[in-house]
Amino acid sequence: MIKVLIADDEPRVRRNIKSVINCEEWNFELVGETESEKVALEIAKARKPDIIFLDISMQFLSRLDLIEEFKKVLNDPIIIIISDNDEFNYDKTILRLNVFDYILNPIDRESLKKTISNAKDEIINIRRKKGISEFTVSKLEKNSKYLKENFLKDWIRGKIRSSELQKDMKHFNINYTNSMGLIMVKPLIKNRGLNENEWSSDLLSYAILNIANELMSKFKYLNVFIDSKKQVVILCDINPIKYWHGAVTELENTINKYLKINVVICASFLRDDPVQVNIVYKSLCNRLIDKSKKTPVVIEVQKYINRNYHNEDLSISEIANNLGVSQTYLARLFKRELGMNFVDYLTNVRIKNAIILMRDPSLKLYEIAELIGYSTQHYFSNIFKKHVGISPQDYKLGVINEARQ
Repeated sequence: MIKVLIADDEPRVRRNIKSVINCEEWNFELVGETESEKVALEIAKARKPDIIFLDISMQFLSRLDLIEEFKKVLNDPIIIIISDNDEFNYDKTILRLNVFDYILNPIDRESLKKTISNAKDEIINIRRKKGISEFTVSKLEKNSKYLKENFLKDWIRGKIRSSELQKDMKHFNINYTNSMGLIMVKPLIKNRGLNENEWSSDLLSYAILNIANELMSKFKYLNVFIDSKKQVVILCDINPIKYWHGAVTELENTINKYLKINVVICASFLRDDPVQVNIVYKSLCNRLIDKSKKTPVVIEVQKYINRNYHNEDLSISEIANNLGVSQTYLARLFKRELGMNFVDYLTNVRIKNAIILMRDPSLKLYEIAELIGYSTQHYFSNIFKKHVGISPQDYKLGVINEARQ
């Protein structure tokens, strides 16, 4: 099977190409069609197309840069340029853009068939030169990750026998330390009116997975995969803790920026025993479900607080103004959906982040206080003891002693 991606901003052009490649004689699979350059790149990363039909007028990147981006993530892609401009010199355009072929709009059906036939022959020749059959190529793409991904999915669901776990982890080269963490990402398509022609649930999960792999690459023993619920699961060592502390917010902001969708994210430390990963996983799944049931306004408020809790002067009036709602309405919404008022919720967020930062023995308490939005260590200590039951000094000492054991 030869995979095809169509990236053109004209629906008519996409329909014309599809009408030709859908013929059984080609043995083609359409892995995506889009009018967005950014979406096209994400589809290319996720589905690895063999042939790309690319509108030369797309302006997200220069023509050369966009083509280079495709070549970075794909192995010998066949790129066919589409343009409305018939003033280009054919030979010079092909040479300058370093692509396989070039076709003009309006597309001539017979010329398109000839180009597609030539592209298919070229792909077959490339595969033959490498000494790999099409069947083997398909298997190699899947088998290297398939077994490991299945193991990871079974592991977090508690489906692996404890007696077999260590042996399987060693087989798949999965390391597990006493400072591991788990992050889970659930997309909320319905809250942003996502165009389903742009993304399928599978492609969306793969796009998030690619972003997570890139952003979390600074952490050791990283494994990122998609669970049976299409949620992206990130498993890694949490050190250095100062990066982990901001990882969730950075991940959420990046997904919002590039994919234009809302997500809910939950994170937790893992227990020392890898057999118990499924306990934390189930807990995070429940938290994701609970979070996703919140109204869009509350989700936006939670995101705003997570990004700005370190600001000492953060207030409900600031958030209300930023979101364009009344302060009174927001206060009622807080109480109804979160079961507490704004101040208590903000304090909880700050204390939870303080507890995360206390795992870093290099951070002083006054530094932690400043990082979470308190101007003095004394005020922070009073708030912490009131909510946790012991002083931050004693809590931090206990965390450090536990890590040393």
